[in-house]
Amino acid sequence: MQAKSSGGEVTIAVFCGGGAQAAAADLDMIAADLGVSFDVPSELGDGMVLDERIIPVPLAEGESIGSLLAKFSTDPRFTRACEILATRPGDLTQGLAQTPVLGAMAYHDLPDLARVWDQVLNRVRFLTNGAPERIRLVVLGSNSGGTGRGVMLLATQSLVSALHDSTDAVVNVQHLRIGAQTFNGLGAHIRGNNAVGTIEDLARVMGTDHGLREVRSFTGLELPMVEEDKSLRDKFVRLVLQALLSPSAQLAIGRRDVNLAVTAGPYGRLSTVQAGIWSLSDQINLAASAAVVILPEVRSLMEEPVLKIAAPKMKVTTDSSVTKTADHQGLVSIAIRGGHLPADVWDRYIVSHYQVQGAIFVKTGEQDLPLTNTLASGLPKSVESYRQRRALLHALRSAAQAKLESVRGEEARVQLQMGVARNTLDKALGVLFPRTLIQKILALFSMLFSSRGKQVALLKASLEVYARLERRLAGLQAERQAYEDAVTRVNRAIELYESYLRQAHEWLMEETGNEGAITGLFTFRGLADVFSNLLVARFSNDKKRFKSAVAKAISGVTRDGLARMLGADDTSSLSLARVMMGNPPVITPPWGGKRQRAKPRSFLVIPPVTEELSIQLQQALQDLGATCQLLQTETVVGGVAVVALDLQLVDGVDDVLTTQYRVDLKRAQASTLDVLARVPGNPSEAELQAVVEKLEGQEGEQ
Repeated sequence: MQAKSSGGEVTIAVFCGGGAQAAAADLDMIAADLGVSFDVPSELGDGMVLDERIIPVPLAEGESIGSLLAKFSTDPRFTRACEILATRPGDLTQGLAQTPVLGAMAYHDLPDLARVWDQVLNRVRFLTNGAPERIRLVVLGSNSGGTGRGVMLLATQSLVSALHDSTDAVVNVQHLRIGAQTFNGLGAHIRGNNAVGTIEDLARVMGTDHGLREVRSFTGLELPMVEEDKSLRDKFVRLVLQALLSPSAQLAIGRRDVNLAVTAGPYGRLSTVQAGIWSLSDQINLAASAAVVILPEVRSLMEEPVLKIAAPKMKVTTDSSVTKTADHQGLVSIAIRGGHLPADVWDRYIVSHYQVQGAIFVKTGEQDLPLTNTLASGLPKSVESYRQRRALLHALRSAAQAKLESVRGEEARVQLQMGVARNTLDKALGVLFPRTLIQKILALFSMLFSSRGKQVALLKASLEVYARLERRLAGLQAERQAYEDAVTRVNRAIELYESYLRQAHEWLMEETGNEGAITGLFTFRGLADVFSNLLVARFSNDKKRFKSAVAKAISGVTRDGLARMLGADDTSSLSLARVMMGNPPVITPPWGGKRQRAKPRSFLVIPPVTEELSIQLQQALQDLGATCQLLQTETVVGGVAVVALDLQLVDGVDDVLTTQYRVDLKRAQASTLDVLARVPGNPSEAELQAVVEKLEGQEGEQ
């Protein structure tokens, strides 16, 4: 390890559990200088290759569930959990049994955690030459696993305390949760682990228990559960982390011309990353979307006048910059449009779960439009939009190439002039300071026809001409390089849009045989229209108008659209219900993914539909004697931040949320196994509620 000259800045990564280990092989991928990895020995040693700068910390080494329970059965923090776990089988060689309370036990059983923090502090001092000023702490863990959920917040709090006690640095803590909000990505109910975990995360981030030198943020990385195949999960995690945690991404997140958000009073900007790993094409779409939104090359391209898209005018508040007395909290992250989400789901997701508390997330640029593997009438619209943007890019490239050729021509002309000026300068120097016999003879003849003063004046003029041409050449070379870079960036963007067009065309032809045949499946409006209407309503100080605008914006799939999707003969509720119950067609799932014939199951998944249609379909299923439950994808794809926001921060307009979603949330909170999801030492639901009430009181006073 080498000391670095970074102005006293250093980045520490803490990996908790298997969900975070995908990034532990290469710290440079997330721009970290050193790291700590918590996991059970079987995970750390099972072919796991850690970056040499990472300190491994094995959990529950040599322990079994029985031995852990024996150690903590008399600890009042774990008594009830030990009673429940004593009746449940488990195998610690496969992790911590997806039980956060077990992870907490394993963490508290660590023999010498202080020694680990001493190693971290020694490396921090070495990297900053003994004077750390700013420490960026990136903490990664799953949102439901035994290690990720059970250890992450406990380890973070302990490390931050050690850093504060031993340094005067400002510590910027970024909590990063990785995982699925719903069971197996397709389950009927929101998992209790995740609901409880989100409350703990938000209470920690929004809490007022931190000092003036600590800044906290939270980002949720939503992805489906992947059963035994963890390679897909790891690929997804690496893609998103590369996009989110690089220095360029950190700069882009704070840029308002790229990502705009209305601050939700004292809560900060609220957003979440949501994307799928159903296929390689989805991963490519995710990477492309991330590039369009945050990578500096494309960000610079978006600043070109011909490409810049005006955002709605709004008054926003910003976080103060991090200083020695930094004191702000909130949830700060970035939303990336994943290729698997239908446009209507995306609109409803953003609107119904952020808009309702005044935290409006807006992104400029056409990347908000749907990509591929979606069922939405917005797709043909987006194809046309991609074509228009591609045409603009081609025009921009032509203009840049023409300017580049002009600059190259001017550069060649100046180089010729410099050659002539150089010859003149050499002659003048030879007259005044002859070195060779020929120069002395030429100098003698020159002195016969002109004075030495004239020769000096000629030399001075030649030097000025040459210096002026040299400066001009340097400027032209810089200008040429800038235009070459611009052409390269445009070419990359053109390749991106060409890829979008190819994938969209292939998907449409596969689905319908006709590129425009699915127009009208959904009542789809672009995000620009949706947010423009909502912004006007939001700042009208008319709550009724705002509720009406929200309800209108989240209207779902129409009856005609659902009939076309299902291939029903008519649009009656009974006809739609019969098709859903018997011999369902081979369709692409509404949330994206592999096409497959639906199997009989205890629930039916459909895209978001209007409230009226939802009630009528459920009644039709009951009339046909069906016992299955009807689920809309709004329930299935809820993001990690949504659970706590729905439970805690929705103020007065929660009736716009679907009944099923509210039922799922309450069921998750009321689970009898809730005690296994709660981590002693982490903030509770009551603490979060107290924080919210306190912040609301402060906002009212202001």
